[in-house]
Amino acid sequence: LNTSSSEYTFREGFAEIALQNNVNEFSPVRLQASEDFAGYWDDFMRWVRMLNHEKGLWLIVLDGVQALSETSREIMQRLLDSLLNTSGTLRILLTGRPESATDPQWGRIGTSHTKVAQATLPPLPLHHAAAMFLASTRRHLC
Repeated sequence: LNTSSSEYTFREGFAEIALQNNVNEFSPVRLQASEDFAGYWDDFMRWVRMLNHEKGLWLIVLDGVQALSETSREIMQRLLDSLLNTSGTLRILLTGRPESATDPQWGRIGTSHTKVAQATLPPLPLHHAAAMFLASTRRHLC
């Protein structure tokens, strides 16, 4: 597929969310539209290059990949390919239900220098999950 309308929309949406979730930490990124506005993707790629040169290793976590439609999954794989080919310091963590681990396409993203490892994690014991929840809560629950 070439950059179709749906792929452009998906890519722009991904970039917008990534920038908005990180704009406080990385203030050089422009989020306001201007007359020469080319879209969030261009801003996002400038941010990727900045991270690559100034911040060292960085991580993108994508949760719930099993919920993507086949078309969205193909677009996401091309998007991740593009990111991995742009940044040598990017790491990607994809999480999902066990059925998503059997999709062979996720193992083909990136270049020949990309290492893809699949791992099955056991559920967190309930007392550990509760302790983590309480540690992350900013107010008392009584």
